[in-house]
Formats: sequence, structure tokens, C-alpha cells
Amino acid sequence: MDLFKDKTFEEMDEISQMIEPFESQINVELSQFPDEFTLDAEFFNCLIDYHRNRLIYSVTEDLRKIIERKANGLNLALLGKTARTNTNFVSEFFDFEAEEGCTYNAKTNVVTGEIKVIKKKIAYEDNDIEIHMKDHLRSAFSDFYRPGEVNKPRINEILDLFNVKGGLSEKKALSKVRMLSKHYQALIDDRSLNIRDVELFKRFVLWNIKYIKNGSLPALSNITKVKIMMRKGLPIYSIKEDVV
Repeated sequence: MDLFKDKTFEEMDEISQMIEPFESQINVELSQFPDEFTLDAEFFNCLIDYHRNRLIYSVTEDLRKIIERKANGLNLALLGKTARTNTNFVSEFFDFEAEEGCTYNAKTNVVTGEIKVIKKKIAYEDNDIEIHMKDHLRSAFSDFYRPGEVNKPRINEILDLFNVKGGLSEKKALSKVRMLSKHYQALIDDRSLNIRDVELFKRFVLWNIKYIKNGSLPALSNITKVKIMMRKGLPIYSIKEDVV
């Protein structure tokens, strides 16, 4: 039935279908970001003057701001947001590199020459993406569910749909949430929940939250479609979504 066709996967070439690449907006924007760009000495001398009277100085913080500004200037909104909110991301993917002839005088606090910002990695690897997906799942469930906000009958429906038997017998609402989260993480690990589009996965997490908290029927419909498509054992790139 067209209702359960993954049109994105069907339109892929045979090699892509075989490889099952992740569709990740952050990787797309990383590919559009320059591999390196140069900052002149005047820029760094201004930074030194700005930080002169600060007790604590962080090179990574300056790098973070540089990457954020550069990304925003290139209309790479997710990359800019990620640089602003995730210091680990910046230190993992970017660094400063002094050009030949670049010097720093510690007595006068003056830089001469040029310094490059370089991209150390061009993209997240698949394993990294899966780790981030599981981290997003854990943090989203933790942030959105509070005592009294979990509707037990509705979360039991989801637990039953995904065959989380221990969750059905659990009495505490938040324990049910944690068990569902762990179950989804296990499904990611064994490729049963093989959503290969990161933004679709984030919507899947949000659909769970919206149905369990607010009873959104379009959200439940989308969750059910994902579950049915999982039975095919194929990667999931898109579904025919109901508007939530």
C-alpha cells in the first residue's frame, strides 16, 4: 500500500540502497562549510585586547564563536546553533593552526602572521550518529516527562505496540518512560528501529512525547506507521506523515 511506502528509499540508486547512508542535516552543513579559512593577526590581536583583563580565558570559546559566526554567515543554521550550544562538537571538528611564519610575543601579547581555522573531521560517522540519536532520545524523554505528565493508558499502548512486556506490568509512570527509552535504544542497536534520517528520528521521538502527554492521534498514527514499516526489515528514510 502507498500508505506504507518509503518513497525516499525507493528513489535511491542501488548502491545507496545497499549502503543505507544516514541522512543528516549536520553532515550536509559540515560538507558546505570550508575545510579551512584564514584569520589575520589583527583579528587575534583584537581578541587578546578583549580578553586582557579576564581571569579565565578559553581558546575553545573563541573558536566556538568564530565557527558560529562563520556558519551563520553561510546560512548554515544548524551548524551555527550546534557550535553555539555544543562545545564538544567544536573541539571535535575544528582547531586553530598557525601558518608558517606566524609568531606570538608573550611580552607584548602581539601576534604576527596568519592563523587558519581547520576542519579536523568532515562528517559524523554512522556509529557517532547512532550514539547521538540515543542521546537525543534519552534527553528528550527526560526533559519532557515529569511526574503527573505521563498518561499511563497511552504509554501502555505504545509499550504494547512495541512489545515491551516488562513496561506494561511496571506501576510507576516514569519507570515506564525509562523502559520505553531503553527499548528504543536497544532497537537502534540491533537495527530493528532502522530510521536513517536523523530529522525523521527526532520527529519519531516527538510523536511519542505528544501522544503520551497530550493524546495526539496524528502522532499515534505516525508511530504506528513506523512500527509497520519496521516489519519489512528495511531502512526507513521517510513515511507518509500525518500532520501533528
